[in-house]
Amino acid sequence: MTETEYAAFYLVVKDEFCLEESCASLKEQGVDKFFFCIPFTYWSGRLTPEADVDEIKRIGAKFDAEIFRGAITVPDVWPVGGMAIAEAGLRNHCMAHLEKHGYNNVLIVDADEIWRAGSLERLNNVVEDHDPSCLTVGSTSIVGLPGYPVASYQEGLLVYVHVNRAR
Repeated sequence: MTETEYAAFYLVVKDEFCLEESCASLKEQGVDKFFFCIPFTYWSGRLTPEADVDEIKRIGAKFDAEIFRGAITVPDVWPVGGMAIAEAGLRNHCMAHLEKHGYNNVLIVDADEIWRAGSLERLNNVVEDHDPSCLTVGSTSIVGLPGYPVASYQEGLLVYVHVNRAR
């Protein structure tokens, strides 16, 4: 498998810090398929402002990203179990969209994540050697660019999903 067989998926409501830099960090490593899902509402239920949507579209255009609005709104899934369940529900809805359009190997990326040079190659080696349905990795929180570490332990980040096997 090559890096260009990955699709990068972002679930975003606005450019909070470094969406463009995050995309660029993957583009530099060979990813050329980008998907942005913009929910109709924030987790609170407040409508996503069009100015925020326009900013995401402007950044997406630089990477030829497919941009789609969540066909479900957060309040449809929120009452089940909090924000984590709501986010998972919307992400799974988007994964079904990607699978329907032929994308199987998906990188789940947050808009504030910068992938260091070589990260995708290391991930690809694990995928090739172990053929997982999904992968979670640790992270280091940073402030600024190039990045000053501010926390040494964070919860695991879901970074890879093989969409037709991870359910």
